[in-house]
Amino acid sequence: MQPLGGGALGSVMSLFAKTVMFMFAAVSVVCLMFFLAVTIIISSGNLALMVR
Repeated sequence: MQPLGGGALGSVMSLFAKTVMFMFAAVSVVCLMFFLAVTIIISSGNLALMVR
């Protein structure tokens, strides 16, 4: 599939796609870390309650 413009448009779109993919990966990692942090906080609260 050929781009409508010259080669520059294709390279810019490819760079944009890579950037969006890296941003999605970064947001996914941050969401995973947030989920793990919340899970650890909740489990430590439950552990303190069970020890009592």
